[in-house]
Amino acid sequence: MIVIGLQDVVVLIPLAAAWLREARTDFGIDLDIETHLNDMQEYMNSDKADVLALQTDDGKIVGYMGIRSFPNPLGRGFDAYEHLMFVHPDYRGMGAVRLIRAAENWAKYHGCNHLILNASYMASAGCDRVCKLYEKMGYRPFEKSYIRAMENNDGMLRKEQGFQRVGHDYQDARTAEVH
Repeated sequence: MIVIGLQDVVVLIPLAAAWLREARTDFGIDLDIETHLNDMQEYMNSDKADVLALQTDDGKIVGYMGIRSFPNPLGRGFDAYEHLMFVHPDYRGMGAVRLIRAAENWAKYHGCNHLILNASYMASAGCDRVCKLYEKMGYRPFEKSYIRAMENNDGMLRKEQGFQRVGHDYQDARTAEVH
């Protein structure tokens, strides 16, 4: 197996469908393959991001990772961030290791000081196994993220929904205290 850079998102369609079948939907995120593939295409078109693909000897794509560099908001220089990684179940283990090693090389090539990897409970029930793999490869826990669905929200705070901006804060005008 080798890792290659991709130029066209079309080759990811079967893997993205496999990822969607495996992803947990109990977090309230409306998963959509088209949106995900458009996001990956933007990575492919960017000079600060890329999509790395795991390819078998016969040319089959069996895994991929979106990766990008960004200015470190807490220090100097740039860091690299794994946006999403998926490896077909038949190729996990060494396949994931190869993608991570390729991401490390990508990060070094782009002058990054760190590579930040994610392990998402949404992505699969194997999150704990992924964490163990990362730690075995020398990575340390860095952050924990939490999610909560915002009820009756289409992603925008709108005046017509009763929201108002007060300074740098957004409040529900229907329940905000008046001073």
